[in-house]
Amino acid sequence: MYNPSFENFPIDTGKVRFHLVYENSFHTPDDPSLDPSHLHSGYEFYVNISGDVYFLVNNTFYPVKKGDIIVTKPNDVHICIYNSPCIHEHYCLWIDCDEKSPILDFTRENFTNKYSFSEKTKVKLLEQLEGLRTSKNKIEKSANLLAFLSLFLSEKNLNSQSEEISLPTEIQKILDYIDTNFMHIHNVSEINNKFFISSATLNRWFKKYIQLSPREFLEAKKLAYAQKLLSEGLPVNSVCIKSGFSDCSYFISVFKKKFGETPHKYYKKNN
Repeated sequence: MYNPSFENFPIDTGKVRFHLVYENSFHTPDDPSLDPSHLHSGYEFYVNISGDVYFLVNNTFYPVKKGDIIVTKPNDVHICIYNSPCIHEHYCLWIDCDEKSPILDFTRENFTNKYSFSEKTKVKLLEQLEGLRTSKNKIEKSANLLAFLSLFLSEKNLNSQSEEISLPTEIQKILDYIDTNFMHIHNVSEINNKFFISSATLNRWFKKYIQLSPREFLEAKKLAYAQKLLSEGLPVNSVCIKSGFSDCSYFISVFKKKFGETPHKYYKKNN
């Protein structure tokens, strides 16, 4: 009788959760149905198919075209900005797994937020995402997910580009200041005073370049940090203070509105 000599599977991916959506819809820059600031506890792969859009990720603006991929890490504030009314077609793949998982090897070195690929690779990546979306069973889904990540990992350093959009110097300084000091800024008027500009001017700049108000942008930074602290096991009251909210009731209210659950429930779920 033949006894096979078994080998271990090459990698142990551990527990991996993922979610994929495909969207093809018409939007305008002032569309009220859009969520201006995106915050996720997992990794996000945004894959563009069409649409006159660009992305703000961690205070850097990236233009995107068909097949380009924007990758954001957990709790990165990222905003899809519409240059004009357009049909926006894209995939969004979210992945949540242990930080030591080989699934996340692409983050270990030479990580950037934007990746561009050859036309041949773009076609393959889109085919694998569509295969993942239409898969009928778990094995097929897993195969398509691993194939997508494997191709992305093997091609990302060969084809990635660091093309960025330059903002007016004064706007960039304000964004960088908020990024560094959001925990200590309790009111947008503090930004006005720091840079000697009126509220009307600051609001006009933010609406023009980021398509949301200074308050919404500042709040997104605070909420992203709060989500991170809750995941690390800090109690709600401490998180409220450390992330720069002066009113705990208000913090609970805006957190629930953004994430669909209270900070306490999020804390219990992740600890």
